[in-house]
Amino acid sequence: MLIKVDSGDPPLFDDSSYPLINAMDEAGVTDSASAASYVTVREPVAFGGKNGEFLLFLPYEGGEKRLTIDCAISWNTVIGDQRVLFDVSEDTFRYAAHARTNATRKQYILAKTVGKLFAATRNWGYNERNILIHGKKRFYTEPRFPVGKKFLEPVWHRATLDLMAALALTGPYRFIGTVVSYRAGHTLDCDAVRALYRNDLLTTI
Repeated sequence: MLIKVDSGDPPLFDDSSYPLINAMDEAGVTDSASAASYVTVREPVAFGGKNGEFLLFLPYEGGEKRLTIDCAISWNTVIGDQRVLFDVSEDTFRYAAHARTNATRKQYILAKTVGKLFAATRNWGYNERNILIHGKKRFYTEPRFPVGKKFLEPVWHRATLDLMAALALTGPYRFIGTVVSYRAGHTLDCDAVRALYRNDLLTTI
């Protein structure tokens, strides 16, 4: 599916990316006669940031062709430390597609005030339904994905709608192997995928 927009970022939905999944379901999926194409790294590759964040790409080692994601975040707010480890499938992605992006209450207030000075900022569209607003000790909007005393909405959003979006930059290929992400974000994701291409570190399966 290809979506074209005339702004810097797609709009935010109250139910995160799930409306797009519903649209695909309504349109229907047709099997292609061509076999799927896969890509993986030639060897283990790591990318690090200035504040301890990193991405680790591990190659496909044979057997079932799948992508495993091990994703952890660490926030100095009520979100705290969170981690998910899963094999990517249609079911896991559908589950995580409800996970909204998040912002601190300070970021939210700035977006609704000073942010209006910047015409291309999608944060204009932030509201109390389409993002998870959080502070040092509490959530200001109702969090999703409860597990015990934690709410794993932020890490599920990071693992699927952020990290998997960057992996989709491999084009027509499906990335297989294992990707480990710790405290990484959009910038490191995109820099890493560009570097994989630039240094010829990808190989097709």
